[in-house]
Amino acid sequence: MKTKALMLFLFILCLTIYSQQKVYEGSLLRINFYQSAIDTNNRVEHWKSITTSTGYTEETFENVFTENNRQYFLKKISNSGSYVSYGPPPSFQTKLISVTRDIELPIFGAYYPECGTGEYLSDKTQILHSNSGFILTNNLGGPGYLISSDSLYSLNDQANSLRAIQIVGKINDDFLLTIHDFNYGNFYGLVNFDRQHNLVIKKKVHFSGMQSPFSIAPLKCYMLDDSLFIISFDWSNKLYIDRLNDTTFVKVDSVIFTSQPGFWTVQNNYLYYVEEKNLVRRHFNKNNLSFDAKEIILSIGTNNGNDIDCKFFVTTNNNSLYIYSLGQNKLINKFYYSTSGRFSNILVDSPYVYIPVIDKTTGVNLTKSITRDYHLSQNYPNPFNPTTTISYQLSAFSRVKLKVYNMLGREVATLVNEEKAPGNYEVKFDGSNLSSGVYFYRMQVGNFTQTKKFVLLK
Repeated sequence: MKTKALMLFLFILCLTIYSQQKVYEGSLLRINFYQSAIDTNNRVEHWKSITTSTGYTEETFENVFTENNRQYFLKKISNSGSYVSYGPPPSFQTKLISVTRDIELPIFGAYYPECGTGEYLSDKTQILHSNSGFILTNNLGGPGYLISSDSLYSLNDQANSLRAIQIVGKINDDFLLTIHDFNYGNFYGLVNFDRQHNLVIKKKVHFSGMQSPFSIAPLKCYMLDDSLFIISFDWSNKLYIDRLNDTTFVKVDSVIFTSQPGFWTVQNNYLYYVEEKNLVRRHFNKNNLSFDAKEIILSIGTNNGNDIDCKFFVTTNNNSLYIYSLGQNKLINKFYYSTSGRFSNILVDSPYVYIPVIDKTTGVNLTKSITRDYHLSQNYPNPFNPTTTISYQLSAFSRVKLKVYNMLGREVATLVNEEKAPGNYEVKFDGSNLSSGVYFYRMQVGNFTQTKKFVLLK
């Protein structure tokens, strides 16, 4: 009798857990820049996300690029894990997908608690186009790689205890990378590759006034001319103009924005960036080492994307998809596209745009049919300093709890704790009183729970 009761209890428990599970399956809608209309049947790849009452496992595509007529996708599998005192911690794994050979190869991965070092560590894969192929780094996930002629080479110099962990930029035909020395810590190195694709460090490079890599935040660098560069040291509202004197970058001037630029690049002596939901450009004046007045190019939405070389920028706004050429400074195409749906990132690999779309949603509820749909979006901007916006969606009148936790699982803020009517909502989070680091925000509506990670950088 006890055995039957135990079996019945386990059966009901399994059904209860399954009843709280929702599975999203989808693909990438491929859109040609130059077609007159979107072919909604043109789908490639596949992704799957599972949301339960205790967390989620989510597949997303980070990027896409083509090397020697061979196309690759980067797919990230994120596991919310537990940010409290039980269960495995949150983690991620990034896979390199070779479309030509139809294989998936894990290249990066880590548990998020490894971020708790006081340094800036990101799970986002960085990609740089070089004459030798494509360089991939992920400073949280492990040593970088070089992809050349459909072969993968590790940027790991075991003999000298060195490995490349972060892309900074390109200087003429060489590359500026963050190098981790297992004996002495991190440094910036100007590097290239020999004929066997081994990493060759030409010289160390320093930044005036900066102590060590990661002590401030991620670094990004573009050339303005042979000796002048524009550089970001953090996710504040400043970019810096520096002059390279042999091995040292010396600050010349700075560019101050009204808010932190979520995207920025340099094309044809123009600085392009996103500010206050606009794509803006400013011409660099070499005579007085400054930028001319800004010119608004395009109004943008919350879903944007660009290719590896930042020659194309794509955005959705007012049920339209805009494809803009930064290199040619003109609008390539505009499509009608309804932005309703569950996607956040747009991938670009000329002449195609790739948008994640949902093909199927499955779930079951034992007590009543599923008529409610809740969704918690990724905050924007991310990383942020000190404020960011979190959006969420309710399809029924519900009591909503939205809270923020640190890496130890301690609650640091309650953003929402009240009854809400159906609709779309936005809430501002201000991290002025918190230290830099990785945090999680969690929405709970009845049995539904969804958690997202975001990064505060000061």
